[in-house]
Amino acid sequence: MYSDFDKIFKEKENLKMPESIVSAINSIKDLPKGYKYVNKDNICMLEPVSSEYEKDVQYKANVLIDKKILDALGNAPKELEYIFEYLYRTQTPVEVEDFKLLVNGKSYDMKASQFNTDELKNGKKVLLVPQKFLPAKEIPIQIIGGKKFKISFSRKPYNSMDTMLFSNDDFKSLDIKLYFHENDNNDEKFDVDINIDLNIDEAKSVDMLIDSLELYKAFMTANIIIGDSKMPELNNSNYNKEWINSGIEIWNKVKRLEQLFDFKFNPSKDLNEDEYTQLLDLYDALVEKKEIIHYDCVQNFTAQVTKTVNLEEMLNKPGMNIEFFENKTYNLLGQAFEVFSFTRISNYIITSIDQIENEVIKFNIKAENDKKIKLQQMYFLTQDEAQDYSKVNH
Repeated sequence: MYSDFDKIFKEKENLKMPESIVSAINSIKDLPKGYKYVNKDNICMLEPVSSEYEKDVQYKANVLIDKKILDALGNAPKELEYIFEYLYRTQTPVEVEDFKLLVNGKSYDMKASQFNTDELKNGKKVLLVPQKFLPAKEIPIQIIGGKKFKISFSRKPYNSMDTMLFSNDDFKSLDIKLYFHENDNNDEKFDVDINIDLNIDEAKSVDMLIDSLELYKAFMTANIIIGDSKMPELNNSNYNKEWINSGIEIWNKVKRLEQLFDFKFNPSKDLNEDEYTQLLDLYDALVEKKEIIHYDCVQNFTAQVTKTVNLEEMLNKPGMNIEFFENKTYNLLGQAFEVFSFTRISNYIITSIDQIENEVIKFNIKAENDKKIKLQQMYFLTQDEAQDYSKVNH
């Protein structure tokens, strides 16, 4: 629980129903003095031209309250004030009948036949719609000692007479819900519960995914400030510290590859285990300049061999190794690209040979004695870099 959020969310709203509840009226012949039609939010509304005409105006209607609404109120009072407040809190419209507009004591009947909206033409009911919640508010959020963000929050419908729900409207890779529990003794202070979940599939960029993971970690470890209030540590049994830290590390590596290739990956694309390994290999080779080594991952290779080479002599011969250049093509996280590799395969014997075409030969191999087939690779952005490496190191 947390209090003192009034500086962040202090919502002074009028919980009464809107002044102008008659929508889309366009056929009253004897329009009351001092009134005109105006368009607001795509609705044609009858409103006074000035405040001096408001005092003698009344609206009357038969409001049809569904039994489900009364049941939802439970033990709360069933007076109209509480019913309307519930409708507001849950943003629930209700059906109305027999509208009457009274101006200076004169009644103007507003039957359904006088409404001329597309909704009524389609046979829909006339509804009394609660006043909308206040617009979204941008809230500053800071990781202590780290990044600063501004995230938009707005109030959402919530089935409670003593709790308000706010959630974020942007930064959708995080689902942040703030439950404000109202205090009968002090309407300026709230106790607040916070729920936060990751929606990784909603991350539109690697940067957003990293920010989401770091924010999530900050919430879980009480390393965050909302507005000017430091958060307590959240009690979340689903928080996996190792998984979050590993995710932050991995996606920062992917970001470094983005900078190297000068393009953007799409983190919402799925990665299988092999593709995940490929990404880490690319980082180690291109960023860290490390040699990539794998064992027992090659069963064959293809090479161009001149006719002067005696292929039969190569069968089952120990101590074999081969070095070559190759273009490696990748399709990862929505990006297709290639790198150049200087590759060496060793610790194998050739078990059989298949001729593909002309001088192109496929060599089928297995590990030599008790050894493991060793694949060594260095990756480069250009072929010239690969050839320069070969000259220096071999």
